[in-house]
Amino acid sequence: MNAAFFAWLNWSGADFNLWPMTGGVTFTAVAIGTAGMTAALLIGNVSAGYIAGFAWYLLDFMTKGRMTGHFYLFGLLEHEWDNDKWLLAGLSLVLALICACLLPRRRLD
Repeated sequence: MNAAFFAWLNWSGADFNLWPMTGGVTFTAVAIGTAGMTAALLIGNVSAGYIAGFAWYLLDFMTKGRMTGHFYLFGLLEHEWDNDKWLLAGLSLVLALICACLLPRRRLD
């Protein structure tokens, strides 16, 4: 859906690089989602997942990446695609693997 939306914006005349923006938004969404899912599985409560995802977003928004460094969610606002987005994608992959290992063993209520 992100790719279709950004493609429509680009074809409608918006001026931005389509694929870096689409990839960056997708990696950011997956990172927040996997961080939330991991927190929910580790703590055993779905609310903890929502709080963890929102806390990361709010921390990045308030500190402008000073506390999260390479895992700054809004990196595309300041500069183009760089290695930090690949680090964010790698973190997402690691968290997804942790979730895949923990999910069969844990039950979320």
